Amino acid sequence: MASTPTYDGPPLQNERYKLCTILCQKRNGWTIKSFCQANFAGICTSQKSQRGYGYAVNRCVSPNAEWVEKVSPGQMSCVDSTV
Repeated sequence: MASTPTYDGPPLQNERYKLCTILCQKRNGWTIKSFCQANFAGICTSQKSQRGYGYAVNRCVSPNAEWVEKVSPGQMSCVDSTV
């Protein structure tokens, strides 16, 4: 009986990500590989003093990158992420 491999790594910070917006805009500085490596290994803190047009702003760090993300507070959806 074949079993499917499982990954018991840390969860992502947010429930949803607008990946096309995050990865396709060159100004954000992400590739698929760098985004996945950084987000699975990173931690984020809320920047209460900064709010971007109704979005919560998080500052995140990982061994691979440092970035800022905008999150829709009610939906826990990351709408923008910039290295």
